[in-house]
Formats: sequence, structure tokens, C-alpha cells
Amino acid sequence: MKKNISYYALPVAALLLLTGCSNDNETLQDSPTDGRQITISAAQGSLNETRLAYDYQVGGTMDIAWSANDAFYVIDTHSNSATDGKTFTIQGNGGGNTAKFSGTQPAGATFNAFYPAAKATGKTWSECEFDMSGQEQNGNASTAHLSDYNFMTLTQEITSTDLEESTLSFQHGIAIFRIEVTLPAGKTPGELQLKTRESDPYDASPYGFVINKGVNGALRRVSHTTSMTLTDVNSNQFTAYMAVLPTTLKGGLSIEIYCTDHSAYKKDIAFETWSFTAGKIYHAKVKNTDLVDISHTVYHGGLIASMNLDNNQIKSAADLKYVMETVPMTFAGETFTLTTDIHVTASEWKAVYMIGEYTGLVEHNLNGNNHIVSGRLINKAYDYYFGFIGRSSQSEITGLHVTADIVNERADAENIGGIIGQSNGSTISNCSFSGSIGGESAQYVGGICGSIDDYNAKSSTFANNNNNTCTLKGITTGGLIGAIWNSTPIISVCNSLCSPPIGANL
Repeated sequence: MKKNISYYALPVAALLLLTGCSNDNETLQDSPTDGRQITISAAQGSLNETRLAYDYQVGGTMDIAWSANDAFYVIDTHSNSATDGKTFTIQGNGGGNTAKFSGTQPAGATFNAFYPAAKATGKTWSECEFDMSGQEQNGNASTAHLSDYNFMTLTQEITSTDLEESTLSFQHGIAIFRIEVTLPAGKTPGELQLKTRESDPYDASPYGFVINKGVNGALRRVSHTTSMTLTDVNSNQFTAYMAVLPTTLKGGLSIEIYCTDHSAYKKDIAFETWSFTAGKIYHAKVKNTDLVDISHTVYHGGLIASMNLDNNQIKSAADLKYVMETVPMTFAGETFTLTTDIHVTASEWKAVYMIGEYTGLVEHNLNGNNHIVSGRLINKAYDYYFGFIGRSSQSEITGLHVTADIVNERADAENIGGIIGQSNGSTISNCSFSGSIGGESAQYVGGICGSIDDYNAKSSTFANNNNNTCTLKGITTGGLIGAIWNSTPIISVCNSLCSPPIGANL
């Protein structure tokens, strides 16, 4: 029996497809024949709730149902042809946990199904993926956005006979994180970010947020952070619903809220490990009195640079802007240390240069101190070398973790890297990148470094660096390095979820 959760009520159709198993069965007519119209039955159940915050005591389920226009994609799991899959669309307006769907009998013998169909149509089964990027909640306590992320597959593969003669049972692919927040009076949220300090996609049980994985379980992007845009949430008190893929977090969790006036706040939740399990709801309550002000970490379009630095320590976004503006004019080499995380919301990013851009190839060093740079780094029309760092010469860059989408809007863009656009004899160590990067016409795109040109310099060195994403776009891409000129780089203990590790050796 379905139950309505006691602390809120929402229209059944708004929550859509979070499913489980059903014993309802119906035998249909006709024998399987490829290409003919058939009707199949599919069932779902309720979503169990658990809690994350220690002060949350309410339990229950979310009431869910099939809705109008719902559709899933059925394909032979062994087929190599994307045209073999077929879409099945609900008959009527839904409203229950079991519904009839109609479509064309797919070719093949052994099938699985993927919901929502729009995220799988035109793909083979091995190409289907769960992608959690781009979540946006429109309105306070709205769940409408979840329909695009309620990923489901069948509990087991089926045959052509099963397709018609059994009620298909779907299983959850996601968990839901329900977060109640009270901000200071007068503040309205623009973005919600979850952050964990440790992320290792190469462990057998990886820590960190899984942003993208294949339907077969292959990890394609693991990150320290996951975020959701909040629009039309015009109150300092709001409830957010974020879809999360199953994962294990280690070392605690930060809930960070970035407001429309560039202020920002966070609440830290301490634990050794915590696992998100598919098919469950997790709840956290963030009170105004729990919040820590982190507005100084926000790099926004109207930011004014600091006047100077304290012992070359980058303690705020304003300090970072000071470095960005003064390093290109500096003759003497300096070592800068990041002492805080940075979140970028500016509409344009001018990459940090670890060289004297106008004074010769003077080396500067950056110690990221294991801090995280998140948000979006947008290259509009300025940088020929682009990343968090644009270019460095014989520098040391260490302990920097970038979990930002690097967006290229420059038509002739080259040398784009998750950490650095181009290295000239530099050492990059203990760094990681997770995010989308590059562009359709971009040249020399690398997960860590866009390109290496060691002309008239020592060999660039890469040690203990991780590219935690496969979302690289461009003409020449590499999981670690996009392209190499005039160099035989020294590479040790570096890993990438994307191959090949080096795009081109030119």
C-alpha cells in the first residue's frame, strides 16, 4: 500500500517514476515478432525514506505514480546497433503504480529498459548512462525537475516473451536528498552545492559524488562536489530536492548555499563514511544558526581585488583576483598558497598566469593546499591558454582540485586544461579535475593540461594527478594531456577515467 509522507503533500504526478517491484502480472495476446505494435505493462512502487541529519525523526514514503507522456526505451543488451532500440509511451494519463505502454517490438532476444526514454533514444545499451549534471529546481519545494533524473532500469534482463507476458519491474537508479534550509533574513538562494573533501574514483568503493556512470556501472565522472541551480525560490526558507547517484562519502559533507546577492553560507555535517543507496530519500535540516558565512570565497563578476596579500596567502576570492591582476606584471618569482576553497560564479574567467606575461617567462608557484575550485570557468574571447591556470613556465603547481565546468566560447580556442592550459617545463603534482571541458572546435584539450611545449625548458613533470571525468570535447583530446610539442614529459602515478591519456604527440 502506498503512503503519503506526513510532512508534506504533493500532486502524485509531480514525483514521477521512482520505482520498485510489483507482483501484478497480465498475459497479453500474440507471439513476438520484430517491428509490430505491442502493449506491455510496467509497475513501480514507493520510495523509502531514511535520514542523514541526526535531528530528523520523521519516516515514511513518497507517493509516486506514472504520469502522462512517460516513456521508456527498450533495447537488446547485446546489440551494437543504436537503431534496434524502441520507445514505449504510456497509454492515457497514468496516475497509478502500474500502467500500459505501447510501442514497436524491438529486434533481439535479451532486453533491458531505460527510463526516461529521452536520455537513451538512439543509443546502444552500453552507451546509456546516468548523468546527474545540470540539475535545476524551479520554485520552492518543487519536484518537477526530478523527472529528468529519475533513472530506472529493469530489475533483470528479459526475453521477447517476458516483454509481453510479464509486468516489467523497474528498479531505482537514484537516491533523493531533501534539504530544508533557513537562510538569514532577506537572502534568497541561487545555487545549492554539496561538497565532500575526499574523492577517489580508482578505489574499489570510490568516495565522492558520482556525476556520470554507464548503465553497466562504469564510472565516467566522480567529483568532490555536486550542485543544483535554484530559480524562483524567492524566500530565505526553502526546501530543495536533489537527485544523487548511489555513492559513499568519506570525511564529512558540506551543504553550501550561494545566494543571488553573491553572499554564501555553509553547514558542515561530520561523519567518517556515509552511503547514498538507490531508492531512498535522505533528509537534512539546515537552520540559520547552523550556518557559517563563506561569502569571501565567491569569485563573482563585481568582485574588487584585494590591495595586497598576507605572506602570499590567497585567503579569499578577492586575494585570488589580486594575484590574477598582478602576476603578469611581476618580475620576481613568487610562491602563492591557497588557504580556502573558491567558488566561481562570474560570467567570464580570466585564467591565472603563473608567468610574467609581459616580463618574460618568470616562474611562479601555486600550492593549492588541497583546496577545491568549483563553479564555471567561462572563456569568452580572451585567453589562448585556458584553465584555472592559463600558462606556467618552470613552475610548481601542487594540491589543486578543480571541480568546475570549463566552458569555451572562443571559436579558435586551443590549449584548454582542467588545471592548466599549457605547461612550459612545469611540475604539476597531486592535482585533480572533474567537470566538462572543451568545445566542439577546441584544439588540444586535456583533463589536467591542455598542451605541453617545453621548448628551451626542462621537461614538464606530472605526478599523482587524477582526471576524474570523461567529459572532454574537442578535436584533439587526452585524458591527462591534450597535446605535446618539443618534450618528453615525465609522468608518474597519474590516472584518468578518459583515454587516451595523451591526445597527440606533435
